[in-house]
Amino acid sequence: MRFIQSIILLVIMSLGVCEPAFASTHNYKIKAVVNGEAITDLDLRRREHLLLALRGVAPGTKVDFGDQVLNMLIDEKLLEQDAKSKRISVDDEEIAHHWKDLAARNKVSVFELKAQMRASYFDIHEFENQLRHHILQAKVLKLILEPQVNISEMELEELIQAEQNKDGKKTKSDALAVKQSAAQKKLILRLRSYIQELREAAYIDIRR
Repeated sequence: MRFIQSIILLVIMSLGVCEPAFASTHNYKIKAVVNGEAITDLDLRRREHLLLALRGVAPGTKVDFGDQVLNMLIDEKLLEQDAKSKRISVDDEEIAHHWKDLAARNKVSVFELKAQMRASYFDIHEFENQLRHHILQAKVLKLILEPQVNISEMELEELIQAEQNKDGKKTKSDALAVKQSAAQKKLILRLRSYIQELREAAYIDIRR
């Protein structure tokens, strides 16, 4: 369905018949501590539930994610802590705006969209957590990492030459597209290295 495709695009980089009624986190086991903040098995189950929904798999299906989900949550926690220290945040109005935009693109109301998502096994609470994180990550990329990424003239010439060898003569607009593509790839690599730097500087206690 179109609305599911749009949702997947929003949460990349990358849930029950209705929203699961999870109990208080006081009853759940701590799986990791990141700079004093806990990640519980509840957090893991919510994220696994979301990943299953994005794949169109019914809740309760046995899937072994290994340490993938825990590492994902640790990286997100680190980035969120770093953003907070730099006073970068996402407010409720931004979340509401993205809901309205997503609903408009699917030609339904926000209420109808959420109902469709619940029927497709999405946990709205966890989806909003992911949405908030991806908006925050976009801000970190724009405000912190993008200024650190540059494509030198020599790099650009080499990239254009490589494209010409494959496809023939390139126009100026093609050269701009090559530069933008190269910058995007560099930005993704910089994000990965940035998170690794945060990991190396953090206190992370993983509990089995």
